[in-house]
Amino acid sequence: MSKNKLYNFRKMVAEKLDFPGDAVMYTPKINISVTGNGEITIENYKGIIEFTDKLIKVNTEVGIINISGTNFEIIFISGNTIILSGKFKTIVYGDDRNEL
Repeated sequence: MSKNKLYNFRKMVAEKLDFPGDAVMYTPKINISVTGNGEITIENYKGIIEFTDKLIKVNTEVGIINISGTNFEIIFISGNTIILSGKFKTIVYGDDRNEL
């Protein structure tokens, strides 16, 4: 089954069974809290594509999240959650030009 068909099937199941979409769709949650340098939590990520002190590319089920800024650090990383700190300038979600 193609990724697009699987995505549409998951979406239909979530709607029919009245489940939260993120529980069935593996949709990434991006929580941003600006305290001092700032912090971003990304849940349900698939992997880190690129990590420098000025650019982070995180692969998710629905596309790549590009984060630019300075002084990036990984505070916490687990199987499905990553917490990043730094001074964030831009967050671009789903930029098809950078997908694998």
